[in-house]
Amino acid sequence: MISWQHRSGCWRGVVLPTDRRPADGRDSVTRRSHGWLPLAAALVVLTLSGCQTGASSKHPGTSKAVTPSSTAHAAAVQPVSKIAFISNRTGTFNVYVVNADGGGLRQVTRFRSGDVARPSLSPDGKSVVFDRSKTANGDFDIWIVRSDGHGLRDLTPGPGDDTAPSWSPDGTKVLFASDRAGAYDIFVMKASGRGIVQLSDRGRGDLAPAFSRDGKRVAFVECDQSFHCQLWAMNANGKGARRLTKTPVEAERPSWSLNDTKLAVTVKQAGNLDVAVVVVRGGTLQRLTHGAADDFQPSYSPDGTGIAFGSNRAGPPSLYVMQADGTQVSSLTSPNKGQDEAPHWQPPG
Repeated sequence: MISWQHRSGCWRGVVLPTDRRPADGRDSVTRRSHGWLPLAAALVVLTLSGCQTGASSKHPGTSKAVTPSSTAHAAAVQPVSKIAFISNRTGTFNVYVVNADGGGLRQVTRFRSGDVARPSLSPDGKSVVFDRSKTANGDFDIWIVRSDGHGLRDLTPGPGDDTAPSWSPDGTKVLFASDRAGAYDIFVMKASGRGIVQLSDRGRGDLAPAFSRDGKRVAFVECDQSFHCQLWAMNANGKGARRLTKTPVEAERPSWSLNDTKLAVTVKQAGNLDVAVVVVRGGTLQRLTHGAADDFQPSYSPDGTGIAFGSNRAGPPSLYVMQADGTQVSSLTSPNKGQDEAPHWQPPG
């Protein structure tokens, strides 16, 4: 079987010699009762396209700087909205928050070791959930911290990987992907870390979940043993799963549009990563960015008029915003050193 591990900000498929799903399956999810097989048991480790093996860079810079398609104006945004992201501008990846107009930058966590990825701002903007590994060898947990940096807490301590958290629209629950039942599936828990419930039980590598804005559906990415990933959606109770795309997408968290009719995703075209949108009804895919740079990890603004994303178009990865149709690209962050990635725009509260 193949097991999906989250390492240094990307997903890696590990081909294991046996199936590790426990006999009781779903009933074991209230607490992790097993960890990864020893590393020596893995037959081969294959890395998803777009992931990097070096610890110093999650998305490398291109050999030449690429000028943004337009820098005339920033995308229309709500002045009070905020964007969470990760950065290693101080040497170690930590969680940061910045206003959508580029002001008010502040560092939220101050870890000196380990790895941090995929932050998600609560609808009221008061808390951030993210996944963190204490070592470079994985074992990610879901953490929570207040936006002022206080109240840091590990919500899912224990062995195995819990990754890619995402808030419910009412701010009371957190979605995440986990291998606690064997293969990666989708789970939901209270914001306190209690009451964990398994939503998907397909054993196919379900990753990077996100609630729709009305809270009725969950989008996620499924990756098979050939490392082909597709966009899926299911009802919020885990039933009615259906595939939305025929074109492969990257294993990054999708982002719902204001009226839940589209999903922003990352795709790979001619060796480069681009931001695209998928129409939920029908699965039509439209690329929003083009060129020689990598554009990735899109996140819709609260009012649906803008999209934040990461890009190496001007050198090391940093954050940009654009209109929802892909026009009027503007730089949001420009770190003097290190890189900024994984933006998540505060959803409407």
